[in-house]
Amino acid sequence: MTPAPASWSEHTTGGCDVRVLPGGHFYLQDRQEEVAALTLDWVGTLRPTRSP
Repeated sequence: MTPAPASWSEHTTGGCDVRVLPGGHFYLQDRQEEVAALTLDWVGTLRPTRSP
């Protein structure tokens, strides 16, 4: 299944970064390090928000 990034605009005004990794149903088992690195990179881009 290929994700449809354009459909995210129906649900949010924020940005969307889609990464498609090769592999089958259990691709996470084979690509744990790559997924972890992508996740850490993404978390590093977050900015704190104020709580009401």
